[in-house]
Amino acid sequence: MKEELSAVVLVVLLAAAAAAAQETPPMKWRNPPAKWSTTGGTVAFDVPPKTDYWRTTHYGYVRDTGPFYFREETEFVNGRQNVSTVVTREFSDWSVVPLSTPPRAIGLELVRKADYVETKYSLDGTTWVTVREAYFPPGTRVQIGVMAAAPEGKGFAVRFESFSVTAVRP
Repeated sequence: MKEELSAVVLVVLLAAAAAAAQETPPMKWRNPPAKWSTTGGTVAFDVPPKTDYWRTTHYGYVRDTGPFYFREETEFVNGRQNVSTVVTREFSDWSVVPLSTPPRAIGLELVRKADYVETKYSLDGTTWVTVREAYFPPGTRVQIGVMAAAPEGKGFAVRFESFSVTAVRP
């Protein structure tokens, strides 16, 4: 997984007229991969090359099939692993936290609170570090799931372990 700009995304929020988040909702692919599997809380699939969800800013291209608002991810850029959050409304922007060494595994979390979403990561499953708090329109219904992209390079295999969706109770 050392391809430049290869992105692995744990959780994506989409603006959509979908059912509100529920405990362990059924997964439904927006763009089904050619090869995938699920076992318990693990989702694995092959990511084809030249795939992404991005709108215009910096790179000058639009690659998407849905109005994504948030994605939290770990990705390799210029040979370095980063944790980042992409927020897209009309255009995409990008918050980046470079990691000093690539971890064997990383935890990613998005929490929707009133009119914003907080994105966090953990290298040990105990200490959570906030990457970003970004506006999200109140009352907007969402779809939640996993996504991976390989904007450049030949693609790669990805595995998401312990994927879950939990309603947050006040």
